[in-house]
Amino acid sequence: FGRDKILDIESCPGRKLVIACDGSSGQAARLLGLTDEFLHSSCHAFGAVASMDRAELSSVPLAERRIHGLLFDLSAYGIELGDMDLSTGFSLKMFGSTRHRYMSLALPRTEGTLVRHMRLVLDRSMMRNIFVQCFNTCKWSNESALTEAWALRHLKFSPRLFDIKLFQRLETVAYFQDTDMFVLAEGEAARCCNFHTGKTGMVVVR
Repeated sequence: FGRDKILDIESCPGRKLVIACDGSSGQAARLLGLTDEFLHSSCHAFGAVASMDRAELSSVPLAERRIHGLLFDLSAYGIELGDMDLSTGFSLKMFGSTRHRYMSLALPRTEGTLVRHMRLVLDRSMMRNIFVQCFNTCKWSNESALTEAWALRHLKFSPRLFDIKLFQRLETVAYFQDTDMFVLAEGEAARCCNFHTGKTGMVVVR
């Protein structure tokens, strides 16, 4: 969508309604005249995401998996089980295809020892280990397990937990009298999270 399309729309006779729904990274709403200001609000949760591309496999869609109450053995990183808040485990969602696999890890906002460490310390080894554990524990039976050596080269992931936020466009509808045109932003063009839910594209960081 570019300015040439806007000229085509404006040349149409009569009143016009244009709906911008090209996602969180689209430019249609801004080009059509809506302000590009967003209201940021916390979802009161922390999260991390990971993805991997296995080019040697064909792309066959796989059913998503959701697992709740996950806990990890991180004693090798100086975090004992007694330091963890056992009342709230992690929630994991795995989705994608045999070639492109994605994982989203989330938990409610808390200030336990483990979460504080995962938020403040940039420890790629620990986060990689967590996602490898997640995949190998929750994968489908016909999927091969991940090895540390493979993950070291191919796994892409958040290096630490981040605050999951909702971004809402301050202006989602406008009327332009000179062109007799209404512009409406819908879907992720109007609101989105900086977290991969499996229903949209990868992480958006603003």
